Amino acid sequence: MIVVCANAEKNCPGIWPFGGQLEYLPFDDPASPELAEFEQLVKFREVRDSIERQIRKWISEAGIAD
Repeated sequence: MIVVCANAEKNCPGIWPFGGQLEYLPFDDPASPELAEFEQLVKFREVRDSIERQIRKWISEAGIAD
């Protein structure tokens, strides 16, 4: 299971108990109310791209074919 935010890591139960490892990849919350709408859109795109890079890196390091 891959968790991408601190809230989920802390509060979400393990859905598959014995189903493998938990990978925690923390990212900033792009929906922060402190950001203007345009800034949120930019942040969502940054986080999306960061998630893709981290997942691809994790897949490569785990030796999983993509």
